[in-house]
Amino acid sequence: MTIFYHGTTANNAIRIARYGAILSPWEQEINFLRIMKEKNHASYERIIKAHQKKGIKDEETIALEFAKIGFVERETEDRVKCVSLTSDISWLFSVPHYETILAIELEHQPQYNIFLTRKVPLDTLAEVHFKEREQELRQAFEKYKPKFKKF
Repeated sequence: MTIFYHGTTANNAIRIARYGAILSPWEQEINFLRIMKEKNHASYERIIKAHQKKGIKDEETIALEFAKIGFVERETEDRVKCVSLTSDISWLFSVPHYETILAIELEHQPQYNIFLTRKVPLDTLAEVHFKEREQELRQAFEKYKPKFKKF
């Protein structure tokens, strides 16, 4: 088993705990559309109809179109459809907007970056590194029983 790290904001980390997995941008948009379908069906229908006019018919493809916003085309496979993880935690500490770093044990060879398709479950969450909001993070991740470390 190798420990891999994923940096994010504290708000996103709490959302990750709620989902039980780190979601790729694509998977996040799929979930958003499904929630919208349930909670705000009229808006969901407008989005679906607008994309159908462009020839895009299924929900996952529409979600992919939303998820790709802000990424260049060559990043679609690695950065949009996948969750990126690294085995080198050191550089994550220097990224200003990473308020939380999740450490997950995976059966994968150590390497600098790996890209895992769609989502990474939290069932092997080992550590939660945090800058602030310790109590909220402890509460959100308590069922996974990770170690908590301030950075």
